[in-house]
Parts: sequence; C-alpha cells; structure tokens
Amino acid sequence: MLLTRVRFLHGSDADLCFQSMFDFSQFFGGESKRPVEFIGLTSEQTAALLADSFGISKALMEKYPDVTKRGDGPNAVMKCLIVFEHEGRDTTYEQIGQACGIGVDTAYQQMAKARKWVMDGLKLKIEHSGERLFLVTNESIATKCERVDAHVQKIEKVLQNLSEDVQSIRQSGQTPVLPGKAAAYLGAHEQAQLLNAGN
Repeated sequence: MLLTRVRFLHGSDADLCFQSMFDFSQFFGGESKRPVEFIGLTSEQTAALLADSFGISKALMEKYPDVTKRGDGPNAVMKCLIVFEHEGRDTTYEQIGQACGIGVDTAYQQMAKARKWVMDGLKLKIEHSGERLFLVTNESIATKCERVDAHVQKIEKVLQNLSEDVQSIRQSGQTPVLPGKAAAYLGAHEQAQLLNAGN
C-alpha cells in the first residue's frame, strides 16, 4: 500500500485540509447532484473496465463528477473506493480507514455509499462479510451457495414435516388451514418433489 503522506487543500480554504496516507493525485481534474443510475455498459465493456486497477472509480468519476468529486479531486466516498480498488478490490474497513486517515466507523459509512453507487451505476456488487470487503466473484458465490444449501436443507425438513401434518388433517376428513405464506411455500415444496420424482 502506498504510504506517501499528502496534504489536500480544497480551493483556497486551508480549514478544509484533508490529510491522508494515500496519493490520490492521479484522480484530480474535472467538475460540475443527481442519483447514480446504470451507465449502460455491456458485460464486455465492464470486463474491460475491471481490467484497469482503478476502472470502477474512474468510470464513476467520469460519468458522475458532480456526485463523486469535491473541487478538483475525489470526495471522501470516492477516496475510500479508490483505496478499495488499490487493495485489489478485497480489503478491510480498517485498511481503508488507515489509508484515508479516518476511523473504521467512518470508513464503513463511506463504503456503504460507495457500494450503492457501484451497484446502481455499474451493476457490480461489493459484498462485505464482517470487516472484509470484496467484489463478488465465482469464488465468493460458491461460499455463499454452501451456506444457502445448508439453510435450504433445514427448510426442506420443516416443509416435509408440515406436509405430513397437512396430509394427516386431510386424511381425517378435515380441510387444512395454513396461515400466512405457509400454503404458498408448501405448494412450491410439493411441486418440487413432483418434479424430482419425474426426473
């Protein structure tokens, strides 16, 4: 991580000085607030953008300078996003905070905004797990799917038990009454069982 200490002066007001452990100088320039909306890149264009170490940051700053900049340089949210990319798009709130000269809580708040901008503008998801932040990949999805499978297995057991209850009530000559969304869930479960039996 680049550890050059840099002092920023926004305009001529020395009171707005921002002291950091990261060199943001290459991102200065531009001007001009509106919601961040999808830029409209194709998957091929997005892949090319991601090949650039700072592609996400540059794309947002070019398209939304009024949202992402303060004066001639990146605003506080963008500085956090730039550091996130500098760290290989896989880092922690603590690392971002140290590089930007801010606390972990502030880094969390700034990255919450950055994650929304990236999702809204580029349809790319920055996930966080505990202190870790990372751009979603096939590897991270595989890990999440393992957790989903474990939850689904538990739900299937609950629905199977509920299905047996319903069958018992029907066998007794009564009409099962399922409150809330239970009927829909059970119907989907039974439909899935029929499809699996057909295969």
